[in-house]
Amino acid sequence: MRLVQPLPSWIFLNYLIDAYLLFLLPRYDTSLKVQARNPRKVYAIDQGLVNFSSVSGSPDRGRLLENTVYLQLKRLGYEIWYFKGKKECDFIFRDGKNAFSAIQVSWQVGAQNEKREVEGLMEAIVQLNLTEGTIITFDQEDILVKDGKTIRLVPGWKWMG
Repeated sequence: MRLVQPLPSWIFLNYLIDAYLLFLLPRYDTSLKVQARNPRKVYAIDQGLVNFSSVSGSPDRGRLLENTVYLQLKRLGYEIWYFKGKKECDFIFRDGKNAFSAIQVSWQVGAQNEKREVEGLMEAIVQLNLTEGTIITFDQEDILVKDGKTIRLVPGWKWMG
């Protein structure tokens, strides 16, 4: 009788990526070597996979919205990365050789998370020398000005519209 060893998890992950069920998002850096060395964020083609892989008992609406924004950026054909400095920004993207844009995703921006969301976006804006950035929310709409930079809060449905 021959025992079959289970496949290592990274091989299974590669199968899911090859089948276009999962996507890996690299960290933004001008060096490809640094990009390859850093961890990647995982996004799924189907929201059911996001819910299935969640460790909490209830759906993480912010994670679902972030996954939806990723899929929209991918559909539009943008080059996409995440930004990580002292803080994190969910998406840096560009169309071909055009200018970069920065997006942060949060189901809702309030007193408990505004500082974190804005600081992550601001760090990316400053690093890439941008004049503005966007925070995509479920239903909030507003304009914030921080240190001469414009941050637009846009509902996801309106941004995708």
